[in-house]
Amino acid sequence: YGAAYCVDNAPTDMSIIQIDGQYPDSGCLARNRECDEMVYVTKGFGSLAIRGAEIQELYATDVVYVPAGAEFAWDGHMELVMACTPPFYPE
Repeated sequence: YGAAYCVDNAPTDMSIIQIDGQYPDSGCLARNRECDEMVYVTKGFGSLAIRGAEIQELYATDVVYVPAGAEFAWDGHMELVMACTPPFYPE
């Protein structure tokens, strides 16, 4: 779960996201087709799996980049601050 913050005409948005377990559900991958994501881990620990890359272990203060179109999955217990460009508007 989380909260998104968009400012009119800004080239980037920001979200605060809480990961508790796996996202998406076990065995699935998510894909943000249009947005590059820069993610900062504010609390906790976990991992990020991006198809075609090694699983990245993540801890508080780590920063990770998820390119547009990448298939990915989060796992762990962590709070993330995520900036997306262009801004992400869930459908």
